[in-house]
Amino acid sequence: MTDVASSTDNARLRAYLHAHWVGASAGVSTFRRAAKGFPEPGGAATLAALADDVAADRASLRQLMAAVGAAPSPPQTLAAQLVAQGRRFKPDQLLAGAARAAGGGGGEGLRRR
Repeated sequence: MTDVASSTDNARLRAYLHAHWVGASAGVSTFRRAAKGFPEPGGAATLAALADDVAADRASLRQLMAAVGAAPSPPQTLAAQLVAQGRRFKPDQLLAGAARAAGGGGGEGLRRR
């Protein structure tokens, strides 16, 4: 294998591992949050177990990344966590709630006619 091919393969591997890391980072927080809010205890336990499994995979992934000279990217990890948190953010509900609090009803004035 040439140095160029080796370098390209290593770059692809690092990119793959980074993508996996980012997904796992978002997955752990999402599964944990879902488990806390799940109404049925059996489903909550399953989601909590998934969170634990993904967290364990993430720990193994960190070791693998270190072995190939890759490191988790803090900005990418933060972005993944923000995206996971953002799924809960519903600006339309926030605006409707503000309109109700101001006595404007359920946000009817925010809708296009």
